[in-house]
Amino acid sequence: MPGGYRLRANDTIVKTGKNMRCVFSGFLLGYFCFIGCSQQPSDCRRFKEGTFTLTDKNNVYTIVRSGNWQLETKQGSGDTSTFAVDWIDDCTYKLTPYPSYFKKHPNESKDEMMKVTITKTTANSYFETTTSNFFPGEVRAEIVKVK
Repeated sequence: MPGGYRLRANDTIVKTGKNMRCVFSGFLLGYFCFIGCSQQPSDCRRFKEGTFTLTDKNNVYTIVRSGNWQLETKQGSGDTSTFAVDWIDDCTYKLTPYPSYFKKHPNESKDEMMKVTITKTTANSYFETTTSNFFPGEVRAEIVKVK
């Protein structure tokens, strides 16, 4: 086929011209922008297990995560909560409370769930965004790995 022309499935020849190249170039540009902007951090796996600390305005929590469970301890009070961990992908996981949580908090809904997304990693910490089915909005925090 001479340059600027293409053959359709019904054996007719059509001129492609600049418009077809612009549409294709626009598609490729959009695709690569989407891929580049939506990629997750590549090293989230380093944070799947270990001991971590989370500091909020008033409290410090120690988090121990191993396999499919996570134990959170509020420093000072010793209050603990245990969660089942279900990894969706390398940077996203769900936390659901173990039954023991509801013994301490009997008024809480039995279908509580939090979704945690790791948005950025550093040498010894990660930044997360947490959403839940029991609290509107999202919570952002830095989690520091200590072991």
